[in-house]
Amino acid sequence: RRGTSRSDDGELSGPGPGLAPRLRLMDMEVDRALQRADTLRHQRYFVPFVLVFLGIALQPIWQAEPATREAAAYIGVLAAAGILAAGQLDGIPVGDKVSGSIYSKRGKWVVRALVHLVCVRWDHDVHNVLLRAVSVFALPLTGAKDDDGEAYVAYLGVHFLFTMYHVGLGASGWQWLAVLLVYDAVLLDVSWSSANNRDAQMLLNGTSQV
Repeated sequence: RRGTSRSDDGELSGPGPGLAPRLRLMDMEVDRALQRADTLRHQRYFVPFVLVFLGIALQPIWQAEPATREAAAYIGVLAAAGILAAGQLDGIPVGDKVSGSIYSKRGKWVVRALVHLVCVRWDHDVHNVLLRAVSVFALPLTGAKDDDGEAYVAYLGVHFLFTMYHVGLGASGWQWLAVLLVYDAVLLDVSWSSANNRDAQMLLNGTSQV
């Protein structure tokens, strides 16, 4: 069998001396592919934010309030910066593994938190449905298939606290929070299912290449 060596007494031993470097190289290639897929997914999810919010900020046809246009400009710029950073600061090889950039590991969550803060700051009685819906529902949805499942769970916890501060516990606030609890449960299931599929695919690829 490939990748095994036979000792003098005829017993099979572990991988041959030339197989370990090849396995490490394949692991690095898999890590690069996962990092690249995560970067492209992150960029693709933020493109609608750029188009919609910069469109609101630049085109007066919607007759949005000045505060709404200002918030849209901030969100559009943040989303565009997130897309550019994800493309420029991709994972790099370090030793036997691919270490993702600081932005890829933590910065994308910071961008989402900043967008949420902008929504909180400019959420007024007029034109507040768009900003509230984006902050409560759209932002956590964009990270549901992220490779860093633990970071996503932490983000959902922080996002819920932000939302509690955002909508309050008044007549309508508790309704937003009740729906968000159900929504987060569904997103967690999507995240765990995606992680299981990735693990199964990596195991399949590793088995087929050995």
